[in-house]
Amino acid sequence: MIALFIISLFWQINTKNVFSQDEYPLNYLNFLHPVTKPLFVRRFIFNDTTRDSLSVMETERRLRGLGIFRSVRTKRNGDTVMLYLHDAFSMSLFLDYRFYNDQRDITIGFEEDNFLGTLTRVSAYYFFYHDITYYQGGFSVPAFPFKTVDFKAFFQRGRHIKKDMLMLNPFVTPLIKNYLNALYIRQLKDEYLYKNGVIFDTSHIDYALYSAKYGRAVRKKYTFVPYGAFEYLKTKDTAFKRIGTGIYYVDLGTIKTRYMRRFLYNDYLPKGIIARIEVYPLLRYNERLAIYFNIKAGDRKKYLESTFIYSLSRSSGYVRVKSKAYYRLLHKLTLFAYTDFGAIHDVTQSLSYENILVFSLGANNGMYAYVPHYFNGREMALLYGELRYFAFRIKRLAGVGGAIFYALGNADEHISFLHRSFGLSFRFEMGALGPAAIYSFNIGLKDFHSSLLFSFGTTLDFQ
Repeated sequence: MIALFIISLFWQINTKNVFSQDEYPLNYLNFLHPVTKPLFVRRFIFNDTTRDSLSVMETERRLRGLGIFRSVRTKRNGDTVMLYLHDAFSMSLFLDYRFYNDQRDITIGFEEDNFLGTLTRVSAYYFFYHDITYYQGGFSVPAFPFKTVDFKAFFQRGRHIKKDMLMLNPFVTPLIKNYLNALYIRQLKDEYLYKNGVIFDTSHIDYALYSAKYGRAVRKKYTFVPYGAFEYLKTKDTAFKRIGTGIYYVDLGTIKTRYMRRFLYNDYLPKGIIARIEVYPLLRYNERLAIYFNIKAGDRKKYLESTFIYSLSRSSGYVRVKSKAYYRLLHKLTLFAYTDFGAIHDVTQSLSYENILVFSLGANNGMYAYVPHYFNGREMALLYGELRYFAFRIKRLAGVGGAIFYALGNADEHISFLHRSFGLSFRFEMGALGPAAIYSFNIGLKDFHSSLLFSFGTTLDFQ
């Protein structure tokens, strides 16, 4: 024990409030934000005595991933590591007003991402949409009960929706020792089916899902995590019982860059590979194969991320391939591209917990010349590109920019033609006074003779 203590890293944690004294008069806003408490930071610190440099790097990545610090940096002197954390404002009253010509979607909410400086997230939202109204609440405790596991809980309630969820979600790291993933969902919901953006039918979803996965990491040259898996899905018609196994592979790092997604702060983008294969071969009529592969690569000027998802069982199948790429041009110009292809066949309730009955495209996900859910079907294709310009910023409180975009896309039972969408987007990024939401005002056209479609709100870009 004495030898172990001697060779282990000794961490000193320094936390700093949002604004420094020389940022007058903004420093008076610090009283609204309890500074992060070092005691709660320690549960995020990795201390692998055989790979100390990796422990430092992964601790930084773990803390940056919370999205609640203006900066995370370390300085090492022998066996002592100084950890410097600079808080951002983590509490915000959230008001999202989206419109698509005459459609109105309003979200009002409260979000605290660092409750009382304990690195715990709590939230409450009310959604007043043109097609559904409901409220949602929840909380999450990262690095609990283990450093590589996050505990999450939330619920939704509305006239036609009831959902409860508990989750133990793993943090993927080369330092992982115990892999633990558990999920419980109980949902009653009327899923709306659209045609040209208008509801024409509903599908009632009623299911309970229990899922648990546990394994131990095998670390040699690479990090493999073999695990056992159990899944039980009870729908209104039948029950699916699955027992199987899986393998998780991970090798991740971090790229530091600017002017790709955000304007006000540095971006820390992940790089590397995450791969997962699951096989449920044992119970007849409940067999299932699932594959997930994600690769991230790049440097300070270019970045590519691509994801492949495949799920196949006796009753249904699903495949999706998504990619996004960034390329920095001049000082504040970035070229961004996004592609999304998917196909579903023989949809049954066995896929309902993934909330994919049909694909849809519209002004809420890239086809800005069309109202939300204008295109719908079991096949989907989207090719989207934009040229971004990060114009100017107001200290670290706000950033202003814009983009020109062009897209080809469609969702249908069988795709034979891609529709066009192009136009302009004006964007405003919030700074230290809340989460880094990007508000977009988009002007979309089908062609130069069509009427304009205006849309406004957050999450109307692909980050």
